Amino acid sequence: MKVVLIGASVRPLIASCIAAGITPIAFDFFADWDSQQMLERCGLPGAKLTKIKRYEDLLQLRFDSLGDAVIFAGGAELVPDLVDHVSESIEVLGTSPSAISTISDPMNWLSFLHSQGFSVPESRRDLDGFENENWLRKKSGRCGGRGIERVGLGVESNEPEGDYFQKLIQGRSYSAQFVRSVKTDAAILLGCCRQIFYTAVPFQYAGSVFALKLPANVNKQIQELGSALARKFDLVGVWGLDFVLDETNTAWPVDLNPRITASTELFEGLVRTNSNATSTVDLQRTSCSGVELSFDTTKLQMAVEGKLILFNRSAGSIHIDGEQFTWLVGHCEFSFDRNGKRGVALADIPNLGQEICPGHPVLTIRGRAKDRSKLISQFRSLAAAVHAKFDIGLVDLNWTDYE
Repeated sequence: MKVVLIGASVRPLIASCIAAGITPIAFDFFADWDSQQMLERCGLPGAKLTKIKRYEDLLQLRFDSLGDAVIFAGGAELVPDLVDHVSESIEVLGTSPSAISTISDPMNWLSFLHSQGFSVPESRRDLDGFENENWLRKKSGRCGGRGIERVGLGVESNEPEGDYFQKLIQGRSYSAQFVRSVKTDAAILLGCCRQIFYTAVPFQYAGSVFALKLPANVNKQIQELGSALARKFDLVGVWGLDFVLDETNTAWPVDLNPRITASTELFEGLVRTNSNATSTVDLQRTSCSGVELSFDTTKLQMAVEGKLILFNRSAGSIHIDGEQFTWLVGHCEFSFDRNGKRGVALADIPNLGQEICPGHPVLTIRGRAKDRSKLISQFRSLAAAVHAKFDIGLVDLNWTDYE
């Protein structure tokens, strides 16, 4: 089977396809070095990675000649023309384009949850007649926390072009991962990740930590939220729900991602050991094909998995020279012991000579450890080494908040 992968960065999906023996035909904005290496080593005929500048460039392609099905990720599902064009010729593995279109207006699913008695943050099209303190403006059609800003000086209280306003909920940010088969009504909760953000850019997604033990009442809330959304909006396959957990352990849903998310790669080990699938992409295929889905929710993942994205926080662009590239490759996942003796490594390795503009991601640190404190310690150590090698600005994370 050949599956077309479309997203901002599809390195995790490429690895997941290869693990399942599925040939990836990938399109993303980076075409990182390690993604290319995986394809060269995988032995799957026809596997290919193409770097794109805009999703609109894909509108000229005949997708029925490229693959058997498509998986949208990382914002591609928010481009209606692209989704329509691709879905006309090949199967979409995941939530249907019509359902995605409905969900793309957050007011639809937020209003539904409110009508069902769930706790949801107050959301409005405009703030006329309301105090604008502790409100956020959110731009529809964005992902990864881009387009979110605190309402204050210089922020108008009227909603332009699909923006909306949401009351800020104080608490810790998490993401829940679900899977739902086309043969069932209920969604299965795979688990929850703690999300990582930087102090200077408080809403931009910068990573996740998985195998958290949340209170039973929180898990119950999340399971009920997921099942309600899945039934109402026909969410299929692997998908995510972001929520804020307040001091009373009330879960407030703030963002719905009707597709495989950036955190999904942390669930690969859990999927392999707890289900009849060989990877998350295989789980996606299984859940969308009508094959009976087998997933043991009683088993817990023992190791703590995490990812941390480092951004160029300096004032100028970075150009990857030969010495830097050699150092990066030496710390890539390919160079590390697969038995877990070396618990952290670099992923999303930029290519030799690549220019990385201010504000753009540089690379990802991937890690596994016995506990969360150990993982964060390893993150800190490797992040410090990256900063010693590259002038990308300081990491302003409150690490103790994640330990």
